[in-house]
Amino acid sequence: MKQLKALAIKEWHTNRSTLLTPLWFTLGAYAIGLLGLIIGLVRGQSAQWLISVQNFPADMGNMLVYGSVYGTMITLGWVAIVSAIILSDSMINGGFKRKCEILHLSQPVSLIKIIGVKYAMLSFGTIALFAVLGLVNSLAISFVQAYYTSAHVYFGVIAWLQATIEISLSLLFLASIYWFFAGIYKRKSFFFGTLTILGIQAAISILNYTAGLNIPSLLKYIARLATIQLNFSGAHLNAGTSNVMMLCASKWQHIAGWDSVLKLLYSSVLFVAGYFLYKRKELT
Repeated sequence: MKQLKALAIKEWHTNRSTLLTPLWFTLGAYAIGLLGLIIGLVRGQSAQWLISVQNFPADMGNMLVYGSVYGTMITLGWVAIVSAIILSDSMINGGFKRKCEILHLSQPVSLIKIIGVKYAMLSFGTIALFAVLGLVNSLAISFVQAYYTSAHVYFGVIAWLQATIEISLSLLFLASIYWFFAGIYKRKSFFFGTLTILGIQAAISILNYTAGLNIPSLLKYIARLATIQLNFSGAHLNAGTSNVMMLCASKWQHIAGWDSVLKLLYSSVLFVAGYFLYKRKELT
């Protein structure tokens, strides 16, 4: 346990600036919003949009809360995903770039513990920070909108929970892809990893065109598993009255679908592959 704690502290001090990117983004967004509010008040402008939503029907207010929270979570989620992708290279290749990998690997600690802490910090550390920041934002949005409308905070919490699960799975999947590429490429792993995906896609397109094959698109497949979206349809908005319960139910079905299982499966395989690639790397 002491070894794991020491490794976690080492990774924290080495990568905390990147790990905390979602926090800096959130604080920046709040600072800009507060500045805009102050400027508006100084210029004699009030929050007209809050006054305009006071007479919303209950269902429409609930949909507004749900959509606002989910949309905010998606924005913050992509910041967390980018942060995790950057961390993938830093966790695997940071020691090589700083020319201290031999020192780190000379510790009396098993390699699986070293790699396990790196991946846990990269994935679950980023997810935990994202979930906490998302919860704070979601509660703030939900209580403000519930105060000015007849909406229920419950739907904001549900939106936060669903978004956290869905975005976390996409984060694990994308971060694990670039964790794998970081094990292959010592430098510029994001660039060369992306180039590898594009190269495979180009080869697939050429084979499909020249040989008349029907190989599925790799890019479309990755995009399908990585995409995070909030789908509103005519079924959810009927004659001006929203059916937020229908949207929540459809989202739960999507989260419990086969794609979520595939994301976890691919993440596990890519983590193990990254471990063996890291283990076989030369230290020079």
